[in-house]
Amino acid sequence: MNTLERLKKEIDKEELIEIARDLIRIPSENPPGDETEVANVVKNWLKKFGFKIKEYKSKEKRVNVIGTIEGNKSGKTLIWNGHMDVVPAGDLNSWK
Repeated sequence: MNTLERLKKEIDKEELIEIARDLIRIPSENPPGDETEVANVVKNWLKKFGFKIKEYKSKEKRVNVIGTIEGNKSGKTLIWNGHMDVVPAGDLNSWK
């Protein structure tokens, strides 16, 4: 079994769907730009898996979350990067 296959086997699909639903429900449109509630969900989720959390606020209600897990061996580093804001949906009547 290769690395990708082993990784896929470890993913809890129901948990992934649950965190996606939780995040999608939170208003985080930019403008005006308020990721506070999304950041709290992300922080709590990362903490559940043993991440050490650092939070940086570039502006009021504009939050960056960094989660770190230290390895016990030297080697390569894995970095995931994402954003917590969304663009406005626009005219909802345009969506089908």
